[in-house]
Amino acid sequence: MKILCIEDNDVKFSVIEKLLQPDNEIELIQARYGNEGLLKLSKDHFDLLILDMSLPINNYSKDTNMLYGEDILAEVKRMRSRIKVFIITGFDFFEQDKERLSFEELYERLMSRYKKYLVGMVHYDQLSIEWANVLKQVIEEIKKI
Repeated sequence: MKILCIEDNDVKFSVIEKLLQPDNEIELIQARYGNEGLLKLSKDHFDLLILDMSLPINNYSKDTNMLYGEDILAEVKRMRSRIKVFIITGFDFFEQDKERLSFEELYERLMSRYKKYLVGMVHYDQLSIEWANVLKQVIEEIKKI
């Protein structure tokens, strides 16, 4: 199973990597920026995309777009990819321009627009294992497909 993780936080990526490391069937690849992730998606086949919601667009910009993950989902849909997407975010609220969405509101919006691709969304908390259990469960379900 080949997984792309678009995550700009190296500590968070390292936690995800350690979680998945015992599974010898998984090849995990990181992209730190949205554009880097989109390039990798266009050039290679992945079974799962683990996606951070708030990302810098590229390595030239220090600005983080709170909803850039949604732009990536839109591109996945436009590409008509078969990839499944799992979102891991550390935020409870998302603000962009004049829009403010709660975690639940964003999840509902994303499911209504990208239900063919989106297999879940969890709140990342370094002190909790709930997000890790959900991610493992999603991976096991995708392996069965």
